[in-house]
Amino acid sequence: MEKIPAAHSDGSSSGAVRRSLVNLPGLRSTWWLFKSLRDIARTRPRKVVANFDDLFKTQPDPWDMLSAGQQDRFRDAIKMVDKVRNGRRFATAIEVGCAEGTFTQQFLAERCDALLATDVSHVALDRARARCAAWRQVRFARFDVLDDAPPGTFDLTVVMSVLEPFYRRRDLKIAREKIVALTAPNGYLLLSNTMHGVAENAWWGRWLIRGANWQDYFVAQHPKLQVVHTMTGAFYVHTLFRKSL
Repeated sequence: MEKIPAAHSDGSSSGAVRRSLVNLPGLRSTWWLFKSLRDIARTRPRKVVANFDDLFKTQPDPWDMLSAGQQDRFRDAIKMVDKVRNGRRFATAIEVGCAEGTFTQQFLAERCDALLATDVSHVALDRARARCAAWRQVRFARFDVLDDAPPGTFDLTVVMSVLEPFYRRRDLKIAREKIVALTAPNGYLLLSNTMHGVAENAWWGRWLIRGANWQDYFVAQHPKLQVVHTMTGAFYVHTLFRKSL
């Protein structure tokens, strides 16, 4: 269950009252709605990019990608991919938001003849290059899903936790069009996002496109995508799409 963030806790009696109110079932959703609206008002795409570089500079592996939970997430994702490739390697693939290359190295590289791994953070890309140095078929490049033109079309597009930082519908529409454009006709798009405990079942989650299920639903509305398979894990939702001709 989500609690009020520490930044909002001042240790005073008023802070304790606020925390108690936020955790009441009837008020939690309202509090998170207003928080989400505040995030929309405050967040700018350029700031998001800068924040990611700062995050990776501050600490390596900020999301603990080697933890048991993240490893389960990766294994579930690659199982979905393996079901459609039938033992064959993908001729071309792109990973949008590769971070430090953990999924790239452990699971994705060996399944591709040519893989382009991208991220918005130069710091993350440098670490990913070092991590995946043994994989000759992997190239790395900086790619901003909002601002940059698609660097080609690919038989497999992997997009894991890339949509979550975008709070504005306009930005999500741009990102959706871009990842669909990256996917070749008859190619596959693997989408993965982490769940938001409150937004997943809230009416405003669909309206604001917050939470893994609503982000999944939003992408699935694209006329060129067909859902092949969906999997819900402990804290994530994976969906594999196929792009029509």
